Amino acid sequence: MVVMRSKSHFSLLNILMLVLNIPIALLLAASYLADVVYPGKMPVFSFAGLVYPWLLMLNLIFVIYWLVQRHRLFLLSLVMILAGFSSLMRYYQYGGRMDSVPDDPSLFRLMSYNVQLFGRYHLDSAGDRSLHTEYRDTIMQTIARVHPDLLCLQEFSHQAKNFPTIPMMREKLPWMRYCYPVWRTKNPDHYNGNAIYSRYPIVNGGAVGFSTMLDNRSAMFADIKVGDDTVRIYNIHLQSVQFQKEDYDFARQVTTAGNSEKSEEFSSGSKRMFGKLRSAFQIRCVQVDSIVCHIDQSPYPVLVCGDFNDTPWSYTYHQFRKRLKDSQVHSGYGRGNTFVLNRLLRFRIDFLFYPSSWENYGHTVLRVPASDHYPVYCHLKPSLQTD
Repeated sequence: MVVMRSKSHFSLLNILMLVLNIPIALLLAASYLADVVYPGKMPVFSFAGLVYPWLLMLNLIFVIYWLVQRHRLFLLSLVMILAGFSSLMRYYQYGGRMDSVPDDPSLFRLMSYNVQLFGRYHLDSAGDRSLHTEYRDTIMQTIARVHPDLLCLQEFSHQAKNFPTIPMMREKLPWMRYCYPVWRTKNPDHYNGNAIYSRYPIVNGGAVGFSTMLDNRSAMFADIKVGDDTVRIYNIHLQSVQFQKEDYDFARQVTTAGNSEKSEEFSSGSKRMFGKLRSAFQIRCVQVDSIVCHIDQSPYPVLVCGDFNDTPWSYTYHQFRKRLKDSQVHSGYGRGNTFVLNRLLRFRIDFLFYPSSWENYGHTVLRVPASDHYPVYCHLKPSLQTD
């Protein structure tokens, strides 16, 4: 039997650990409030939500440390961890392997993929852009292998003369007979935006307007006729952080062992990145308010998927989760990260949401390095009742 000591002589190390433990535990509590605190007013909670996985790990380390010390202070972090049980359930899933997908003809496969303009601007080490065709072909092959019934693409790109992706999609995905694109930029020979492809007829569609001039992303919807029923699907791409190469290089340096970042460079790099993160938090909350207002007026059951550029511990995520179910949480496996910068910086920012009355199986993240995002898909079984 291990006896916990409520009072003991505190070494200098224990005092230091307690001084660190208290703010780390409070930051973990703050990350739980990121769901409900409006980022436009108090972005500090959004920052805490962004780093929830690391705050969780640090608090686990403190629990272990105080248990080794046989001190009741282990309860400080343990209580904070258990208080956020719902957040913990969004972090890691133990079920949802592919063998759980039933053989049911009423199931259909939904896929979402940020294709990063089909690799159009990828360069090889010598600066040669011919590499982009390899990324495009890999993306096409990945989609064909999954064989989705509904496909939502973000950062879709088409150039009639030099990069004709639309005719290639028709050739590689012949069963996807219906397409509804919404172009964000439309030059005479250059189209970028979102697109919904479907095996089922698309009977209506449109863009969802954002009430901000700061928008550089888009949201769209399409009404899909599945048998005698109609489903509305939203394909969204919310505000990105707008990181440039210097920001990604800085992030890699500060998260890689042995980096030699100078204090002045660290200070300027941190301020620059935090400023961009704060701005993105604030813009996304305006965008998501516009989208959920549109969703609440839908006459049909709703599916939502796309690149949210936000984590499961955010105001953005919460606005959809309180209306719909997250397929990763209910049938996924592991952490489900879809954006990987390095071994430490991994995030789940691409989501598939579906009505609570529907059934969902086999949420899968394909670790295909053809884009800066991994594609995700799941199997859905509709319910005739409207939520």
